[in-house]
Amino acid sequence: MADDEPGTRSGARGAIAALACVSLAWGVRWLLHPVLGNQVPFLLFFPAIVFVSWFWGRNAGLLAVALSALFALRFLPGFELSAAGVTTGLMLGLFILVGSSIAVAVALMHRARIDVQEAFERSEQAAAQLRASEQSVRLLASIVESSEDAIIAQDLVGRIIGWNRSAERLFGYSEKEALGQSIEMLMPPDRADDWRHILNRVANGERVERFETKRRARDGRILNVSLTVSPVRDAEGRIVGAAKIVRDVTAEREAQIETEKTRELFIGTLSHDLRNPLNAITVTLHTLNRQAPETAQKAIARMANSADRMSRMIDQLMDLTKSRLGGGIPIDPQSADLALVCQSVTDEFEALQPGRTRLSMEGNLTGRWDSDRLAQVLANLLSNAFKYGAAGVPVSVSAKSCGPSVVVEVTNQGPEIPASLIPVIFDPFRRGPLEANRGVMGLGLGLYIVREIVQAHQGEITARSSPTEGTTFSVRLPRMSESVLASSGSRPVPRTTSPKSTTGGR
Repeated sequence: MADDEPGTRSGARGAIAALACVSLAWGVRWLLHPVLGNQVPFLLFFPAIVFVSWFWGRNAGLLAVALSALFALRFLPGFELSAAGVTTGLMLGLFILVGSSIAVAVALMHRARIDVQEAFERSEQAAAQLRASEQSVRLLASIVESSEDAIIAQDLVGRIIGWNRSAERLFGYSEKEALGQSIEMLMPPDRADDWRHILNRVANGERVERFETKRRARDGRILNVSLTVSPVRDAEGRIVGAAKIVRDVTAEREAQIETEKTRELFIGTLSHDLRNPLNAITVTLHTLNRQAPETAQKAIARMANSADRMSRMIDQLMDLTKSRLGGGIPIDPQSADLALVCQSVTDEFEALQPGRTRLSMEGNLTGRWDSDRLAQVLANLLSNAFKYGAAGVPVSVSAKSCGPSVVVEVTNQGPEIPASLIPVIFDPFRRGPLEANRGVMGLGLGLYIVREIVQAHQGEITARSSPTEGTTFSVRLPRMSESVLASSGSRPVPRTTSPKSTTGGR
């Protein structure tokens, strides 16, 4: 390849080539000198200049011109102040001019040939890439069209620019009807703006995966859908739109809801049907306890304790069913003094385990609450504190007024609740990590029911745990004025019997 601007190594090769070619031309001319004499002294130097310029570039060609002029002096008459001498000088100058022009022209021609060849190769590569791209585009288009999921492309202002066949089937709009329209046409009234939030996330380069929401079909049906949205970038990497995969999960959600209802109905029915035979067992045990000899009374007491534990489990299952099917556990708010509730419940536990309870109360603790349900809350928390707390260490119960609310806290020392368990500790059927090792029996519904009762009072419950401060469950209860009850939709729900205190694992 010609080297118009040679470096040190390529320039040296060009100089050697120029010297060799010119020397060869001079040798051939010297051999022909007996025949040609001083005629055509530059004839064999022109091919050398052309050869060197073609293969080694302009600079090597100009060097060949200079060497050729020097070597050609052997075949020219001497420079004299005569007509012949002037003619010789003019011939030499003309040779240098013509030879230089030839060197430059040949080097440029060779460079142009190389450029044309490289351009041709690049065009061939571009054509091959274009064919591959077209094939990929056709393949991608085929995949998009055959996808079972709706695939929608839109720009950053929400205008639809892509719409496959599955989108037509899902939403009822043809591609012609959808293209150019705003994505708002698919939004139900209660989801009017969620597409803007999604696009804002995509515009920041974020990929949104399995986002469940609702969309509206052409016939007005509301569909449960799962969205996966990815940013679309142009050749410079700028985000210019979003590609959205929409999967209809309506049937799955309906089946899930139906399964959940069936399960809750089964639990409710089972709990209700178990209560009657259990009541008969309890009454029979009380009768036997009065009539049985002393040697049998321990066994009867164990059976009575088991029946009582089973009764508490049934109560929990009934509360679970009410909370799941009825939108929460029903409460009957009345004017109440939480101080009396705390005193009553702690007295019951103190009678069973003397010296294990510490109660402190501060401020006005009156409000409108369901006293029986709050007693159930406190009994569950105390039962858990005794169950999981360090043996022989008192459990602290505190209640204090905090403006429009009352805060009740139950604290026990003992093993720390793992941080990973705190976020799910109030979920149903969740049991403590040490429960199995301790042989504790329960359904894991106690804290779930506690949370449901607190939320029914428009309150909140939180848990914190550390090795130094122990475990604390904190319940914040608003005083439940009539205005709060009206705004929350709570209403008195009469009950035929007061619920028993229920216990359950964390």
